[in-house]
Amino acid sequence: MTTNPAALQTDLADLDEAVSGVLGRLTAAGTRYARADSHQQAAADQVLALKSTLSGVENIDLPSTIMEPQLQQTAYQSALGATAKVLQPSLLDFLK
Repeated sequence: MTTNPAALQTDLADLDEAVSGVLGRLTAAGTRYARADSHQQAAADQVLALKSTLSGVENIDLPSTIMEPQLQQTAYQSALGATAKVLQPSLLDFLK
């Protein structure tokens, strides 16, 4: 056992420095863990969103999806035909 107060002060200062170093490393590790946990949660959310999107794509009503553009095209062609009959150009219209 040492009774030298100067040596005890030096040892206490060294111990305080070591404790501060350990606390700094724990803080850095905690920060990295929180960041990794945040990234993991974001990735899990992204996976869930992608699965939901994939489910929506896989569960489409194929006949309806195919027929809808064809019906729109037929309606468009009918409208063009009706307009052409109403506005029949004459030879004078072409010559203008």
